[in-house]
Order: sequence, then structure tokens, then C-alpha cells
Amino acid sequence: MNSLLTGRQKELGILKDTLMSNQAEFIAVYGRRRVDKTYLIKQFFEGQDVIFYEQTGLHAGSLKEQLAIFSQSLSNAFYQGAKRQFPQAGWMR
Repeated sequence: MNSLLTGRQKELGILKDTLMSNQAEFIAVYGRRRVDKTYLIKQFFEGQDVIFYEQTGLHAGSLKEQLAIFSQSLSNAFYQGAKRQFPQAGWMR
């Protein structure tokens, strides 16, 4: 395992348990900027038979902009980039 992952035993254990699970799993990773969250996930799952979906919010973006980015990244991950119809900003109340 890469030396940049040293000291991440707790996080690596969670990822391993999730990978070995017999059911569908979803992991949300959040935290301070610039602490290698994305690197950890990408390195761990590299070469695994998994669907890797990555979503990053838009700093100070409107709800409409956030939903547009979200829908496009979902489309890229699951629908080969095809344009999809997703809810507009008004659906959340």
C-alpha cells in the first residue's frame, strides 16, 4: 500500500468492510480541504470491480447550479454522459 496511506488504518478498514459487504453500499466522504480524501478513495479502489462516483460541490453555487453539476456527474457515472432529466431546484420543500 502507498506510503501516503500510512496512518489511515481506520479509514482503510471502513473501506475494506464496505468493499467486502454482500449488499449495495454508499460512502460519503467529507472533511477539511487538502487532506487527501479523494486520493485515499481512488488509491483504495483502484483496480477493484466497483462503480466509482465522485461528486464535488460548487463553492457558493446556487441550488440550480449544484443540481446541474450533480445531474451531469450522475449521467457521466451511470449513463455514459447521456443527457438525463432530473428534478429542478423547486422540487425540494
